Amino acid sequence: MRARWGLPVSHVAVSSSRPLTDRKSAAYGPRTRRVQVARIYNMTDDHGVREMLSFLLARDTMHQNQWIRAAQELREEGVEDIPVPLNFPLSNEARDHSYKYINFSDGQAAAEGSWASGPTPDGEGEFTYLDGPDTSVPMPPPTQPDPRFYGTDAKPNLIDKAEGVIKDKLS
Repeated sequence: MRARWGLPVSHVAVSSSRPLTDRKSAAYGPRTRRVQVARIYNMTDDHGVREMLSFLLARDTMHQNQWIRAAQELREEGVEDIPVPLNFPLSNEARDHSYKYINFSDGQAAAEGSWASGPTPDGEGEFTYLDGPDTSVPMPPPTQPDPRFYGTDAKPNLIDKAEGVIKDKLS
């Protein structure tokens, strides 16, 4: 893989030395940064700051798409595939757990996800679902994050968005 100026892509910015891992990891930075910037956006009412943050949000949209597409190309071109590293002997992996989803969430909603049943993306197995870990430690009650901070809660995004707008109007 070559950078736009013709030199091989180095591992200065990412360090796994696995092209697929590096591209997928590069997509996580903009995702995390975008959540943080969106939180800050909702913490200020300064027009100039919001304008600058709006630009940063847009750039993170581009970067997420850029790195996800680069990872797709690596798979399509056969450079690398999942699991990474592909050349690690699967016989050294505890294969009984390779495709088992263990539910650590409250409720059963996770069982409905495509990661809990059906074929795996690598085409080598079927996902199975386990209704929770074998433990005696009680789960703490879930927190209720401020909807403007984009945490995870049981409410639909539309309700969180409406609550955020109302909180903005009241503050």
